[in-house]
Amino acid sequence: VDGIAGVSQGFQFARGKWDLDYDVVDILAGYELCNNSCFQTYFFGGIKLAFIDQKLETLYAATPSDFTISTDRIKETIDMDAYGVDLGLGANYNFCGCFNFFGRFSYDVLLGDFTRKYEYSAVGTSGPFTERANFKDDCWRMISVFNLSFGLGYDYLFSNCWCSNVGLAIGYEFHQWVGQPDFLDFQSESGETTFDRHLQSLGFDGLFVRLTLCF
Repeated sequence: VDGIAGVSQGFQFARGKWDLDYDVVDILAGYELCNNSCFQTYFFGGIKLAFIDQKLETLYAATPSDFTISTDRIKETIDMDAYGVDLGLGANYNFCGCFNFFGRFSYDVLLGDFTRKYEYSAVGTSGPFTERANFKDDCWRMISVFNLSFGLGYDYLFSNCWCSNVGLAIGYEFHQWVGQPDFLDFQSESGETTFDRHLQSLGFDGLFVRLTLCF
C-alpha cells in the first residue's frame, strides 16, 4: 500500500473479501470400445474454453471502528481467457442392471491471455482521489490442466429407436491448472489470513451431481 503515491499512513487493520469466477466450456466427441457387456472404455477429445477471474477488495483503517467510514480501498482483479484442446480416456463398469462405476482422466493444453487491474481510492490532503493501473501480458502463455473424476451412475434406456438414454451420476472431481502467473495465494498464519501474488497454479475439487442425455 505504501508504494502507491498519496496513500494515508498509520494503518493498523485491514479487512478484505475475495471472489473467483470459474467458467469453463468443453465441446467433446468420443469413441467407445465395447470390451464386453459389463466393461467399456472410451477415448474423447475436443475444444476447451476457459474464463477465470480472481478478485480481491481490501479496506484499510487505523482502528476497527474506522472500517465503517474507511475510504482507503484497493481493488485488484486478475482475468484469464484461455483456449485449447482436451484429450482423455474413460471407463465404465456396469453392475446390477442400470448401475455403473465410472472414471475418466484428461489432459488439456491451452493458450492463455492475462490481464491485471488495480484500483486504489482514498482521501488525501487535497481531497478524494482514485488511481488505476492495468497490466496486460505481451504474449500468450501455455497452460496445462489435469482433470480426474470418478463416481457412481445410473442409466435408463429412454428409446431403442434413437439409441438414447438418460443418466444420473454422483461423484468426485479434481482439476489442477498449472502455468498461470501471479494469482493470489491465500494463507492462514497464526489465526490471520495473508496472501502473496506468486501463485503459479490453481486447484479445484469437490463433489458433483450430474444429469446426462446421450445419443
